[in-house]
Amino acid sequence: MSSSYKKRFSDKGLRLQTWDYGWNAKYFVTINTKNKVEYFGEVISEAMHYSALGKLANEYWEKIPEKFSYAKLDEFIVMPNHVHGIIEIDKSNSIDTTTAADNIVANTAKIGGFAGKKNPMLYDNLSRVIRWYKGRVTYEIHQAGYEFTWQTLFHDRIIRNEQEYQRIKQYIRNNPKNWKK
Repeated sequence: MSSSYKKRFSDKGLRLQTWDYGWNAKYFVTINTKNKVEYFGEVISEAMHYSALGKLANEYWEKIPEKFSYAKLDEFIVMPNHVHGIIEIDKSNSIDTTTAADNIVANTAKIGGFAGKKNPMLYDNLSRVIRWYKGRVTYEIHQAGYEFTWQTLFHDRIIRNEQEYQRIKQYIRNNPKNWKK
């Protein structure tokens, strides 16, 4: 892979560098399958009809709040080759303000494996949620005997105001109606 490609499509280029993705906010997330392969079903008469894999992708999206108490789900749709959703990070009711990283640092000298403190699974943030979701869906699909791969990264947008929030919700709702192969 060329270095210019890596620079253009690195995490640093996709994420707002002045923003902590663990901060309370609503995020519009899009996760694509690798090469946009249509694993999750098909759109028929402007409605999404799930395959077995699409049902798994939908089921595990709905389980995000069970796994992460600080993540609330809003509008979402699993499409044939991608997932759109609004995830709200809300730590306002959190009793424990320490992160997983703080707890690990207190218990061990070497944290986060090869990534050290940059390991996204150590922090209560959007990347941790998406990483878990993609990993869980991939695991379950492979356990069911299917081949499956996500695109490496995901796209997110910090929702900045109510008008943008309503526009994005409508976009997600209308995604099956606007689906074109």
